[in-house]
Amino acid sequence: MRWHKKTVRLVIIVLLTALLAALSYATWKLLCKVPSEGIQQPDFSTQFSAARIVGRWKGERQWSLMARSLRDEGDVLLMEGIEQGSIYQGEKELFTFEASKATWQRRRDEKECNDLLLTGGVTIYQDGQPVLKTKQLQWEAASAQLTAPDPVEFTYQSNSLTAGKMMYDANLETITLQTDVQVLLNDGSLMKVDGKIVYNMQTGDFTASGPTHIIPASP
Repeated sequence: MRWHKKTVRLVIIVLLTALLAALSYATWKLLCKVPSEGIQQPDFSTQFSAARIVGRWKGERQWSLMARSLRDEGDVLLMEGIEQGSIYQGEKELFTFEASKATWQRRRDEKECNDLLLTGGVTIYQDGQPVLKTKQLQWEAASAQLTAPDPVEFTYQSNSLTAGKMMYDANLETITLQTDVQVLLNDGSLMKVDGKIVYNMQTGDFTASGPTHIIPASP
């Protein structure tokens, strides 16, 4: 049986079209193939290194810090190697800080936020001298308060204080120490306060409230 030239040409075109379609499908399957288990998934977050971050609330600077590395995950910024940190009241620098890590919550529940969590070897400095050490500190932008839920070590001049938790109020510039408060005084005696101690950073005064017990220094 002899085929007409037009028929042969049509058959060739159909075969070529089918071949191209098969190749296109195979290529698409290869590109869209789901990676097998154990293969690392691509990471679409953004990473930076060595940057200064400034946290603002309602247009006002509340804190700033230098981080050796950063990881941007949208509403949250993860930072490590925290140095040269500062807490502000208006344009006034109240004190400085450093820590191993920091988490900046920029938005929460679809609302603007400027909360900062410091973790790992957190140290606060005043006039270049370390005054407070703890495991973690939480800055709350709306209240302008800094809280430590873990035990803290507070040093003023030659007095050493320890407490179960601490709260700093940037508006009042006061540090409140609560829960199992103990003060090692200059003469070696130990003062235990069942209530709280408030330190005024403006005046340098301490105010104790609640039952207080003094244990004299050993002879």
